[in-house]
Amino acid sequence: MKPILICILASLIGTSSIFAQESPSKTYVIEGKLNGLEQAYEGYVYLNYRDFKDSVKVINNSFTFTGSIEKSRQAWLHLEPDANAVWLYLENSPIEFEADFWKSEQNGISYNIMQVKLIKGSKSEDILSAFRKFSKENKAADNYPELIESYIAELIEIYPKEPIVGKILADVSLAGDALSADQLKGLL
Repeated sequence: MKPILICILASLIGTSSIFAQESPSKTYVIEGKLNGLEQAYEGYVYLNYRDFKDSVKVINNSFTFTGSIEKSRQAWLHLEPDANAVWLYLENSPIEFEADFWKSEQNGISYNIMQVKLIKGSKSEDILSAFRKFSKENKAADNYPELIESYIAELIEIYPKEPIVGKILADVSLAGDALSADQLKGLL
């Protein structure tokens, strides 16, 4: 009886560890890299969303943020002031971030500038990047509005609960040059 019980317990432990590995991540890890075009950045990078703010020191052009959020949300990164902000979609997943860095002088003020080269690992960022690529590739097509309408309809069907799909639809409607009011109503 004991050997059977031990085998059952061992198989349950093995099965639970397999399922634990397949479950979605409960944390985000942003692995970031700043490419200094003129000089290396020495300072902190800040992660912000809603009332949340975190910071880490950039060491050897790299930084890492780790945390947890309840649901996908738009966040922004910026360097020490004065600096621009770059936007990304934050989700509980491993996210790879890469940006170029340089200083810009304007009106006697020195600004720390970041320009995104890569954001990878965020499902929302992947959806948004794919949409932007599709839109750019098809912008000159005579049937561009129909292509965009079809693409967004497919996104709504595949990702009905992803906030990024709503943002894409809102951005397209605000741009006003791709979809008619009837096309937009049809997507709602």
